[in-house]
Amino acid sequence: MSSGLRQIELVEHGLVDTQPPVQHASHVVGVDESGNQHDGPFVMTAVQCPRSSGESLAELLIELGLQPWKSKSSSTPDGLSNAELSGTVEELLTSLDSSPITWYAVAGWGTYTVEQRAATACIVASKALTGGSGTIPNYQGPAALVHDGGVRMYGSRQEHLRRAATRQFNGFGDRVTPVYLTQLQDGDRVYPELTAADYIAGYIRSQLPEVGIEGIGYDLQRIDDSWNVSDDPPCTLYSLRSRDRRQSQQRYDRAAAWIEGRRPSTDDVWGSQPLQSLANRLQSDVVREYLLNEL
Repeated sequence: MSSGLRQIELVEHGLVDTQPPVQHASHVVGVDESGNQHDGPFVMTAVQCPRSSGESLAELLIELGLQPWKSKSSSTPDGLSNAELSGTVEELLTSLDSSPITWYAVAGWGTYTVEQRAATACIVASKALTGGSGTIPNYQGPAALVHDGGVRMYGSRQEHLRRAATRQFNGFGDRVTPVYLTQLQDGDRVYPELTAADYIAGYIRSQLPEVGIEGIGYDLQRIDDSWNVSDDPPCTLYSLRSRDRRQSQQRYDRAAAWIEGRRPSTDDVWGSQPLQSLANRLQSDVVREYLLNEL
């Protein structure tokens, strides 16, 4: 399926220029985690999706009843029991096998430091970008690594994550594709890649107490205790360019930001295009009708 989605637009974090230089990305790598409490299971998942396949991913989530822009794994979608949710996520994983969308997950037990989680996030993202098994997809341009969480999740200005990214992605642009690092609070309700990563991480975590890491049935790597942040200089941190608005934020603003490759804003002035005109860009009737009639 072709797509009416625009490229991701990124600006250097903290830049105050009224017209800052913009980096564009043609792929999204959504990273999310589940757990990190006491002696329970912890899972980190990354989902890579070309923007040209973004509508296909959103359509798949909609058709499976996973309610993108509305629900996530910790707030089970309407009408689904926890057991039904597990079966639905299994269907999602099966569907991704025959698509250009790649994913990877790692798991462990107990709690991990912020430095360990930062290194793990970059490792799992690089594995998703290289197809997990080493079969590298044909990239259409740079990728935006979008981690679900606030700007201080990995220290001031994400310093630990930025240092981990320097080490993990050194030379990656020459071998695979350039990677721009960013984050988005509540991103699992804005970008379907993060929604999918959230559901997959939650599903795997729910299975681990019963079957363990080696028995999960997927190529699930165990987190290595040696994964940690080095003394490398921190890479550039980017922010998703803001989508302006003139009214109080609505749920459909999340979808509008996704279409435009930006982030929902809480304080800027909105542009003139309502969701109707933005949805008309989309190729998928399923996604368009969902956005206009169910959000």
